[in-house]
Amino acid sequence: MRLKRNFGCFSVKDFPFLDFGFLKVFETEYVYCSYIELDAISGVTGTILLSIYTSEKANEKLVGDIICYPLRKTGSDKFIPDRVEDVVVKMGDLPSFRYVSDSGSLFYLPEGKYLLMSAVKAKDRDLINHLNYFFIHSDIHVRFKIALEYFKLQVNSLSLNEDELYTVLLTITNRDKITKRFSEEEKRELIDSYLKLEKGVPSYKDIPDCIREKVVLK
Repeated sequence: MRLKRNFGCFSVKDFPFLDFGFLKVFETEYVYCSYIELDAISGVTGTILLSIYTSEKANEKLVGDIICYPLRKTGSDKFIPDRVEDVVVKMGDLPSFRYVSDSGSLFYLPEGKYLLMSAVKAKDRDLINHLNYFFIHSDIHVRFKIALEYFKLQVNSLSLNEDELYTVLLTITNRDKITKRFSEEEKRELIDSYLKLEKGVPSYKDIPDCIREKVVLK
């Protein structure tokens, strides 16, 4: 399938880089990324598959790809276009995602089949625990994902606690033009629900290449 991949960046100036030791090493004004629209792949309109990179070279991902609403086109944190490339996308190259039902049953959505009716039941948690969770990220969730990955990358090298991470996410929430209007309870629920989805997921760099974003059946 031939698609357009849009490259560019967005601001992370709302991150309190200088206030927390685990963030200082990652200090930057912008994060480089790319995306493809998912309409033609999954049939779900108004969503994109976002790749976030460690640098403008776009040759190394910071995190596994995530499904998002279109990035903001206005404001200080808008997506700033860089270039567009024609790419050939094969279904087998697309990431898989994990999903847990209300009853606690484990599932995964295989490459490109991003509808719950396509979910496949997983035999055990180890098969899917390294996958990103299946849900549509808003702009604030994208920022949570980046901050959480920065935290994970420093866990083994610094003395960290989850209170620091929570404070960082709360700071980002308070600086976002939409979520800063939330009540304190709504902000806590937003952060707690996100951290619950990410609990136990390893840092992307610690996932072996052979299973990154994939389900490898034993």
